[in-house]
Formats: sequence, structure tokens, C-alpha cells
Amino acid sequence: MYNIVRIINYSILIIKAMGKKPFLIFVFFLFFIVALYFLTDFLPIANFFVSDIPEIKDFINDKLVSSDVVSTRSHKISDFLSNYKNKAISDVVFSKDGDHVAYVLEDSNYPGSLRSTGSFVIKDSEILAEYIYDEKTGIYGYVSNYRLDWALKFSNGGRYLMHWANYCKGIDTKKKCNEFIVINKNKIGPFNSIGPTIFSQDNENMAFVATKLGKQCVFLNGENYGCYTFVNNLTFSPDGKILGYTTKSLIGGEKIYLISNGKKQKSDLKYKNVFDIVLNSQKDKIAYAFRETETGGKQCVIFDNKEKCYVDIGATESYGQFLTFSPDGELVYIVTESLSGQDKISTGRTFRMFINGNEYGLPFESVSHLRFNPAKKEILFGARKNYSNNWLMGQLNYVDGLITEGPTYKHLNYQEVSFSPDGQHFVYVGTQCDCDDNWLLIVDNVERKDEKYRLVSNLNFNFDGSKLSFGTLSGQEWWWIVKSTEE
Repeated sequence: MYNIVRIINYSILIIKAMGKKPFLIFVFFLFFIVALYFLTDFLPIANFFVSDIPEIKDFINDKLVSSDVVSTRSHKISDFLSNYKNKAISDVVFSKDGDHVAYVLEDSNYPGSLRSTGSFVIKDSEILAEYIYDEKTGIYGYVSNYRLDWALKFSNGGRYLMHWANYCKGIDTKKKCNEFIVINKNKIGPFNSIGPTIFSQDNENMAFVATKLGKQCVFLNGENYGCYTFVNNLTFSPDGKILGYTTKSLIGGEKIYLISNGKKQKSDLKYKNVFDIVLNSQKDKIAYAFRETETGGKQCVIFDNKEKCYVDIGATESYGQFLTFSPDGELVYIVTESLSGQDKISTGRTFRMFINGNEYGLPFESVSHLRFNPAKKEILFGARKNYSNNWLMGQLNYVDGLITEGPTYKHLNYQEVSFSPDGQHFVYVGTQCDCDDNWLLIVDNVERKDEKYRLVSNLNFNFDGSKLSFGTLSGQEWWWIVKSTEE
């Protein structure tokens, strides 16, 4: 009560000090507070309005009891839900135990839907969510994978299915949308936008950035760790124990935050125009990639207090990851330079891969999607050569520098690349056509030509590498397939 009286007394004194223009001073003060909120991170007001998301904690904590429950035999999962005409399937994903399947079904003739399209999220034989045009409200929705490398995601235990959804009204320039997190049938939101979203390599941790009240808020496993003017470079350490990100505001400058064991540490960002960071939890160090100026210039890498600059640093993943660490903690990145000195996507480029400071020349016109052998100093990567439209999987042994080329394909699925736990085998899928029913398994760069599949998803080895498993659609049935590696 005493503090309230003091506040009232001070308020009266301030009003008297304003003289005859209290309204103008009040407007100026209000403008100052609003500017302070949007241009700096000094007023964490958004933190009080953006709460934690316990449903995501449930999703993360849902795990397999033991590896013994993973299916070790081929079996039918469910029938394909086929009660729709002109249907198209996308974003197929199987649970880790091989007992569930989920996918997005597009029906181009769904009655009453916007532009004659209806979208449905289906788990096994059940519709979890449907997105169609509502003629009364003018609102329509769709499954979003913007700035994601996935559209649907199972929890490790398979009980929960997650996806992002957009609900919009209007089209083109008049389009206004809100985004939601959807777990099973539970819709969480709205947010102004969601993204980027990342998982640790073991899928045990999840982080994303959601915008609300004009601020970008960082969530780790459903817990809000703060809202900022601008967030960038969200990344996990290879072991998933540390989350890092950078922030930027007009007055507060650029900061870097590290979250470990629930504790957040903040420090000034040493370099300007940073476009990627990567964490090395083994050596407790950070690598940075930054540009000389905001609009361009040379691109530089700094790690262990050593700086190296190049014309262009290439992405190691299609969604914009430039730096990465190998499982044994060595910094890896790709450099591409234009031989003609003109446009960087013109013909005539050279690619070089740097691993722990050592340089390896790569005789390809395109290199991306690095995948590390867990037990050997070896990297698989997608590549193209001879200016063709065919792609291959390259293999680099970075002990002796030996480069091996796999067979070429019109399409490779870079999400379906897997190593056996002992590192002795690897498998991926490719196709020679634009069709969806002619995918081949390639084991250790050798095709299984007598086996062709319509879809291949969640391709993995068992614990000793003797068997590989994956989900597929056979006729009108979803199947989990288990095969011998040596076939």
C-alpha cells in the first residue's frame, strides 16, 4: 500500500512539472516507449505475453522404451486412405518404430475448396487435420514447410505427430495469415509467423523462432527463452546439448546467446554481418561465417582465432547451413569461386572443401547436402558434374583425400541417406525418371535394380548394420519393409 501511495504522489509531481502541456509530453513519452520496444531489446514486454508450450515438452519427452520395440520384420501398417479423387501424396513420414505412417493428401476436386484444392493430414487411416476453404468466413488453411526441411514430424516414440499450419484470409497483396503448431489434433497459436525450426541430430531437442507482438521469441523444447527484435543463426551443437543464436537490434547491437542445461549466457557478437554460426561442444568453441559488408564483399570464416576469407562460401544444406562440424569436432565448409570472375552460378566453378583447415579439391559443378560417417573420417555429399542434369553421391575419405563417385541419377533424395552404426555400410535412394514409382535402393554405391518402390521414407540400418528398413506405399497399402543389407 505504501508503494502505491508513493507512485501516486510522484505521478502528481510529474503532472505539475509538465505545466500546461501534459498531453504533448505524454504523447512524446508514449512514442519513446513504443520506439524503445521495437528498436531495442531493453523492454522484454513480449516475454510476459508469450507463454511456454507444454505440448512440445510432451512431444520431445515421448521416446521409445528400448530399441527392442523397433519393428524387425516386414509388415503392413495401414490401408491408403483413398476416398478422394485426383489425390496427390506428399511429405510422407514413418514413425521410428515402423508402426505408423503419416502424409499430406491433396485432393484437387474437393467441393467448395479454394481453387478446388483440399489438404488433409492423415495418420495411418485417420484424418488428423483438414484444410479447406470456408466460404462463410473466407478463411483457408494449408500445411506449411516454409524454412523447414520437413512438413510432418513424428516424436521418437511415435505417439505424437507435429506439423505447422497457416490460416489465411484474402489472396496476393491482401493476404493476411496466422501460423499454428499442430500436435495430433491440438492447434497451438496463433503466431504471426513461425520459423526457422530445428532439431538436434538425435531428435531429442527442438528449437524454433516464433513472432508475436512484433518480437521474435526463441523456444527450446517448448520453453520461451526470450523475445528479441531480430533472431538469426539458430543452431544446435552436434551433441544437442547447447543451443546458440544471434540477435540484432538498432540500439543494442548484435549479441550471441548460448543455452546449456537450461541456463542462458549472453555476450557481444565480435563480428558484424554474421550469416552462420556453428557450435563445437567438444572443444567449447564457436565458428562464425560473416560478410565484409551488409550488401556483400568477401565472405570470411573465423574459428579458433584464425580468419580465412573467400569469394563465396557454399551451403552445406539446401536450407542455408554453411558451416558444420564433423562427429569428431572438425570444422567443415565448402568454398565455391567463379572461374570467369562473373556471376557465381555461371558455368565454370571450382569447389573446395575445407576440413580442419585442410583443403580438398572437388571436381564437380555443384556440391551440397553433407552426410558424415559416424565411425570413419568420411563424408557423403550430393554432386553434379559435366554440366548435366544428372546427380551422384560423392564420397570423400579425408584421411587420404580419396574421392569416389557413385552412379548418376536424375533425382536423389538427400533426406534418405543413412550409415550403419559401425560405418561399414551406407544407403540412399535415386531414380532415373520424373515418376514416383521407380525409386531404387543404392547400398554402398551398388544398385538393387530388381527392387523398385513408389516411395521410400525413414531409411535406416538396424543396430549391427545387417538389416535395413524403410516405409513404402505398395498398391493401396502402407508397408514397413525390413531387408538384409547383403542382398
